[in-house]
Amino acid sequence: MDDDRAFDTACIEEHAAWYRSDTFEQGRWRRVRREIMRRERARGTTFRKVRHVADFQ
Repeated sequence: MDDDRAFDTACIEEHAAWYRSDTFEQGRWRRVRREIMRRERARGTTFRKVRHVADFQ
C-alpha cells in the first residue's frame, strides 16, 4: 500500500471507530496514523496532510 493510501485508510478507520464509539480501535488507528506521520518526517518531507472524511466520499 502506498504512503498516501495508508494515511487515508488510517484516517478513515480512525473516524469510523470514533463514530462507533470504539475507543480501542480509535486508539489503534491513531497510533498507525501517527507512525506514518513520524516516518514521513524522518524522511525529511513535510507532512501536512489534514483531510476530512467528506473528501473521500
